[in-house]
Amino acid sequence: MIGIVGTGLAQGLAAVIGFLIAGVPGALMLGFLTALLSILPAGPPLVWIGATIWLLFQDQPGGPCSWRCGGSSS
Repeated sequence: MIGIVGTGLAQGLAAVIGFLIAGVPGALMLGFLTALLSILPAGPPLVWIGATIWLLFQDQPGGPCSWRCGGSSS
């Protein structure tokens, strides 16, 4: 049980940092949802996919991935 909670907190913290870097609004709330959904095998990707779709509709495809993956962010 402690391992599940610790893993959830770690995933939630990592998600908050990623959402903040990407500029997604509500990063703390989404990180909290990621932590809660981490007990499900496919839970965190539900939040990540939603944030990715939001970034695409905001004309920010790739976001920070463009510099992290070696692409140009023009």
